[in-house]
Amino acid sequence: MYEHGLAFQKKGLVNWDPVDMTVLADEQIDEQGCSWRSGAKVEKKYLTQWYLRDTVFSQSLLEGLDEVDPTLWRDIISVQKNWISDCTGHRIDFGIELTDGSLDFPVSIYTENLDLIHGVSHVCVSPEHYLAVDCGVTVA
Repeated sequence: MYEHGLAFQKKGLVNWDPVDMTVLADEQIDEQGCSWRSGAKVEKKYLTQWYLRDTVFSQSLLEGLDEVDPTLWRDIISVQKNWISDCTGHRIDFGIELTDGSLDFPVSIYTENLDLIHGVSHVCVSPEHYLAVDCGVTVA
């Protein structure tokens, strides 16, 4: 998958269990924000993660659900359609050069209208984005 451009790495915000030193899914965190494994308070942390470009197959996956027997799997089909969703837009990766001249992971932008990208001069990131966090940006 990696060789065909379907698997890639980028930084992502994860739920970090500092005791077990592992990443947790949202479902593994209780109402108080603690890990179901260790009981520790879960931290938000940026880590380099592997991702799959499953949107490449979304149309095919959606069409495949039409072949599933709805009398047996009606609720599952509905959940899967919602999870896969319709992907009609475009993802553009902007390369990021840090102040020390090193290259960082790209910032991905999603748009349904490619005309909006023409002549782009800058990209803004949220205060929680890893680029802002790594640079020590604070918001009052």
